[in-house]
Amino acid sequence: MSSADPGWYHAEGDPPNTERYWDGTQWTDGPRPIVGFPEPPTTPPVPPQPPTMPPIDSGSPPPISPPSFGAPSPGQNMPQGPPGFPPQGLPMASAGRGAQTFYAESSRATTALILSCVGLFCCGLPALFGIFIGRQEQKGIRAGLRDPSKEGMATAAVVIGAAVAALWVVAGGFAVLGLAVGAGSN
Repeated sequence: MSSADPGWYHAEGDPPNTERYWDGTQWTDGPRPIVGFPEPPTTPPVPPQPPTMPPIDSGSPPPISPPSFGAPSPGQNMPQGPPGFPPQGLPMASAGRGAQTFYAESSRATTALILSCVGLFCCGLPALFGIFIGRQEQKGIRAGLRDPSKEGMATAAVVIGAAVAALWVVAGGFAVLGLAVGAGSN
C-alpha cells in the first residue's frame, strides 16, 4: 500500500471545515480551521436523552429504522482523504470517546481460527491454511493495518492449527507404520 504525501487534509470525525496534518504515516493531534472558511459556531453539547418507549397498552411495536451500515446521513460531510487516495485506505483520526477506529484492512482472524478447527476433521489441510492466514493477520496487526483486538484470535488460530497439523502427521505416521507391519506379517 502506498502512503499519501504529507500535508493538510480533512480527517473523518473532525468538525466540518477543519483540517489535520497527515505526516505520511499518521494524523497529528488536533484539527485547525481551514483557511478561507468561517469558523463553525460552537454549540453547547446536548445531554443524551433516555430512549422513549411506546405506551404498554398501545398494541403496536416500536418503530424500527433500517440500519445505516456506516452510510453517511443526508447533509453529513463525506470524509476526504489526500488527493488520489480513497479515505478508507488511511487510518482515520479518532473523534473522541466511543468513536469507531477504521483500519486499512479487514480482519481475517475468525477465518483463520475456523480453518484451524475444521482441520481436525479434514485431514489437517485446512489447519495449514489457518496457520498461514493467522500469521498474515498477526503481521497486519503489528504493521497497524488491522484491528489489534483480534490478535488473540489470530494467535489461537496459529497454535490450534499447528497442534491439529502435528496430530495429523503423527496419526499418518502410525497409519503408515501399521500398514508396514501388517504387510510384513503376511
